[in-house]
Amino acid sequence: MANLREPLVGLEIGTNKVCALVGEFTDDGTISFIGAGLAQSQGMRKGEIVDYQAVTESVRKALAMAEREANVEIGSVFLGITGGGIQGIPSSGTIAIDNQEGTVTGQDISQAIAQARKIAFPKKHAIIHACKQRFFVDGGAAVAEPLNISGRMLRADVLVIHGLHSRIQNAVRAVRDNRVEVEDIVFNGVASSLAILDTESKRMGALVMDIGAGTTDVVAYVAGGIHYAAVIPVGGDHFKNDLALGLQIPPSTAEQLKKSQGRVDVPGEKIKDEIIPLSQESGFFPQTCSKHDLYVIMRARCREIFEIIRDELKERKLLDLIAGGIFITGGVARTAGIFDLAKEVFGKSVELGMPWEFEGNMTITDTPEVSTAAGLVRYGFRRTVDKLGTSRRGPTSFWSGLLPRRDPE
Repeated sequence: MANLREPLVGLEIGTNKVCALVGEFTDDGTISFIGAGLAQSQGMRKGEIVDYQAVTESVRKALAMAEREANVEIGSVFLGITGGGIQGIPSSGTIAIDNQEGTVTGQDISQAIAQARKIAFPKKHAIIHACKQRFFVDGGAAVAEPLNISGRMLRADVLVIHGLHSRIQNAVRAVRDNRVEVEDIVFNGVASSLAILDTESKRMGALVMDIGAGTTDVVAYVAGGIHYAAVIPVGGDHFKNDLALGLQIPPSTAEQLKKSQGRVDVPGEKIKDEIIPLSQESGFFPQTCSKHDLYVIMRARCREIFEIIRDELKERKLLDLIAGGIFITGGVARTAGIFDLAKEVFGKSVELGMPWEFEGNMTITDTPEVSTAAGLVRYGFRRTVDKLGTSRRGPTSFWSGLLPRRDPE
């Protein structure tokens, strides 16, 4: 795709939903959403494909709906990637600056990043992104942009995000089998952060937790660069499973209960004896449940997710560098009490992460559930600008550092 006037499409294949979001460029350079397609996701579990044909059909439905609403024919998409095994590994690459001027060029930066990509990671994994963090010229102080700085040696620090190659390819094939090309692949956590964070939040240090049905995608920014990325294989479906087991009710009833009554507040004395009536099709299951038990079960699972992430950040000495706040997005972000619980666990300010600085049909993007798809469209916009060479940031921009090692095959 190399035309700024052509619509861009972000496609997220989630555990519970497939979302296709269509955006176009406005005259002032912003993105306006003109259509969306939402289909129930079939054949996915914890962000991974378990029934290929079912997933392919779910993708077809979402794309068809988006085409009808936007009145366009979708030929390509920017595809979000998630699932167990995706993680980030820090790496560095150093090169000699060898030109007559003795200053850092765009080519030098690209070569240093290429060196940093040469990292040992698990067999059968593939690089999704090499995210730029900082640069050092001749061992001096860290700089965000080394272009045109004089020196002899350049070091690039990056975070290499990688995942299992076969899982990535399965998602790509599910799109291509619908006669739609994949322009690029993007880690869902990166996409969500692009949709909801501004430059200042990234500079100050921010944590984004996109909690979906099957997984929690996590990205942490420090000093403007991504320093942590991971997928926690726990999400909203685990709340449902916990309720079904703990309250001895069918999963369908547990899902309804989670959505209508679910909270992760500290259970208070006033609700200790409150009872919730349940609608059951069979008399073999309980007809009521304790509101206290509901809160306790959901709170325990939610706390577990937060503590896993907190401990990971502490181990990497990153938690104290998160000064710009914590942002929770995804469907689970709607759960009552979740921000207070996160503040209790992390000891940081916490707020809802929502897509920002988009135009058009805001009923499409005015929900945390579409943060990933919105971020995919924004990524596509920046990628297209860079390809056309119209970005003022030039070939060494932040977006260039997010480009995958290769186009999906």
